Amino acid sequence: MDKNQKKIESSVSSCLYPLKGIVYMAGTPSLRRIVLHFLAVVTSVSVGTSILAFWFLWNFHMQIISKYFQYTMSARLVTALVLLAEAALPTALFFAQQFEIVQKELFDETLKLQNVQPEKTSEVEVRELRKLANEPPVSPKTIKQPKFLRIVKPLNFLYDLLLVPKLGEAIAVSKMREFANRALGSFLPFLIPLLAYRDSTWLAAHLMRRYWLIKGVTDNEVLRALQGKYVWEYRGFGAVAATLNYVPILNWALGLTNSVGAALLAAKLEQQGIKRS
Repeated sequence: MDKNQKKIESSVSSCLYPLKGIVYMAGTPSLRRIVLHFLAVVTSVSVGTSILAFWFLWNFHMQIISKYFQYTMSARLVTALVLLAEAALPTALFFAQQFEIVQKELFDETLKLQNVQPEKTSEVEVRELRKLANEPPVSPKTIKQPKFLRIVKPLNFLYDLLLVPKLGEAIAVSKMREFANRALGSFLPFLIPLLAYRDSTWLAAHLMRRYWLIKGVTDNEVLRALQGKYVWEYRGFGAVAATLNYVPILNWALGLTNSVGAALLAAKLEQQGIKRS
């Protein structure tokens, strides 16, 4: 089979894994239990912080807000909304922290259900990967700036910020970048395919990092080499996974199923590695 054809088939095949992750989690009780436990804990924290906020801060807020409203009912309504917004902040921080923990739990549980125990990476392979990291990576072409954006000068900086991978990663941490991408995708939906393509390998590498850590790979240089080695698998998987992150309301749940899909892809790569050896 032609080498380029193999790469294309690998990319197309890996596109299905985020969707497989949805189906697999929906049909697996142990994975659903992990998610339900997560939701129960987050809900408890949300209710608890709201009760504490109303209990301890109601009078303080009412004294300040009632000065600006003629009717007591209006002041109470605004105070309630402010307290709910304030109570949502610690819940959001807790949600973000626990979300990554749940992603790891889902990844590990999926590998366990697949009866896959990743083998430690040998020193020989690590040395080869370090050597590969110093070589120019073979990857799909980077998206070039469309000509119509050159005409609309105010959008040039926005393009550089959000559509040029290295610059985007250099000036924004992942959470800020994720928020900016989703906001832009909400207002300009036609950019979602470009944003998903731009973030595909980055997101896939992030979701697959757990697999390589289990295999004993912790060196960032080696991880970058692995991203280059499996760039076609990462590109296909990441493009679909990134697109799912733009689905309104359900994006948090799809973020969890993406971890399940990543574990299924990791299981495939591990089994292929065993066969080759």
